[in-house]
Amino acid sequence: MSDSVLRTRSAMGPSASIIHFLHALIAELRS
Repeated sequence: MSDSVLRTRSAMGPSASIIHFLHALIAELRS
């Protein structure tokens, strides 16, 4: 059970950081 949760978090971690990076990049371009 905990293994599947850790796998899901590790799989969503990189994509989430990429989304945050894109949001920050767009914010800088707009300003």
